Amino acid sequence: GNDTINGEVVAAEDVVLTSTPTDELTINEDGSVSVAPGTVDGTYTIEYTICEVANTDNCDTGTVTVQVAIAPNLRPGDAIQLYFNGVPQSKPGKTTNFPFNNLDRGEYITHAVIFDKAGKQVGKSEPVTFFVRRSAIKAP
Repeated sequence: GNDTINGEVVAAEDVVLTSTPTDELTINEDGSVSVAPGTVDGTYTIEYTICEVANTDNCDTGTVTVQVAIAPNLRPGDAIQLYFNGVPQSKPGKTTNFPFNNLDRGEYITHAVIFDKAGKQVGKSEPVTFFVRRSAIKAP
């Protein structure tokens, strides 16, 4: 990971990440965010806290916001494929849940492509740019 204490990168075992799952979102132990299957279109938030293991009073909090939308719904036989920084992330399929794990700080671009049952591209989303900013905690 790239969380820091006094500007120094710390290992995951040096910090404690806590969060209470919502019906739609879960922050996993590695810091990735999972969207529950069947989550309907909408914007969802989940809060988290990160604390230094050596000094549990040294903490920082944050909020993750995720927007979920597919319109119109996939037709029977359609498949969706996610592209992440221009690279396909698996074969086209039915899932609309694409977790991003262990991302470093920075800017990322993603978009989705819809294919019909013959494998022909029938739709493409606009690119979405997002930024990963990880919390840093300061030693007292």
